[in-house]
Amino acid sequence: MGAAGGRRRAEVWGDVGMATNTDKGFYNEARKYAENWKQNYLAKEWKNDRLPIEPKNPGWIPFGPGFNGNTHPLVLPIRYQWFNLAPSIRREVKQYFCDEGIRPHDFFGHLLSSQAFCLNLFGKFKSHPEHLREFIVKTLGLNGHEYMKIHRLEFEWNDEEIVTKIFNEVTGTRGYKQTTSDMKIEYQYGNKDCLLLIEFKFTEGTGPSSKLPFGECSISDKAGCDSRLKLMINPKVCPLECNSTKPQYYWSIIKDNPGILKNEFLTIDTLCPFRFDGYQLMRNQLMAHLIEKRDSKRCDFLVIYDGRNDVIKKRPIKINRSEYIQLDNWKNVVQNDRFHYSTIQEVYPALSDHLGDIRNYLSIRYGLD
Repeated sequence: MGAAGGRRRAEVWGDVGMATNTDKGFYNEARKYAENWKQNYLAKEWKNDRLPIEPKNPGWIPFGPGFNGNTHPLVLPIRYQWFNLAPSIRREVKQYFCDEGIRPHDFFGHLLSSQAFCLNLFGKFKSHPEHLREFIVKTLGLNGHEYMKIHRLEFEWNDEEIVTKIFNEVTGTRGYKQTTSDMKIEYQYGNKDCLLLIEFKFTEGTGPSSKLPFGECSISDKAGCDSRLKLMINPKVCPLECNSTKPQYYWSIIKDNPGILKNEFLTIDTLCPFRFDGYQLMRNQLMAHLIEKRDSKRCDFLVIYDGRNDVIKKRPIKINRSEYIQLDNWKNVVQNDRFHYSTIQEVYPALSDHLGDIRNYLSIRYGLD
């Protein structure tokens, strides 16, 4: 990239500095809390419920890809995965997932599961969504919660029409192999109906086998991913769109909706910006935009992450040809003011007064005070 190209990148992305994709200090801290909770609190509950403390094989079964057939001490046996939730919300959340036909994440039984953390923090508000008013006002920068009424909170939600008919994600289900937000909040602000889509992150990007926090494109054949300009002129260049069995039309949507992402982002450098980290951000942002366009209601997209995880916000992830996707700069990419991010620690004061017994659980389990 020439000097002019470098200046243009800096205007869009800011000073990206040195790149890294691990933060073992935070991962080890989170793991320490998780193991302490498992050994000193969960084991007692299992005994009280007459469940074996050490199930067979020899207490921790092989679970999902990445473990190479070995047992893993941070993964609950799948038949006990719901014990990853606080006792006071466990039954209600499990019933909700069953009623809605939602499949938990593959790694829901992992003690460092972001889905489990999200449900432990927000599960209590499923039956009391009115207590989320201060939280929404704080994260979206609105004027006051006295103008707001909360209608409902949903977990693992997507807009079926947009996901299946426009994105053409015809395989998978809500929460599994489809674009899905961890939470959706429906609320009324003044006299306007609004939606807030939320993605929740915990230890993503850290640890010994860290992956990119916001996912990479799932296509295995990367041919055709090396030119953004080609993609903007002809989205069919994208391997996802020219897939003969299940094409997905993200680039066509970007091309047909110029108000979503800034042109500078789409033309700087060469690689498709969603080939690596950022794939998840893009799909949720598109879903929010298309909901607002179709329904004429405000729809924001919010990322909540653990503030101790430096990888997500402060440390850009370096990928091929100087490409960077990081949370700090995604806000500069979106055309309007519909993207927001905040840490768990920043939003917690707006939630804590309504959590009751969950507060002590979160402190012991995650070090959240």
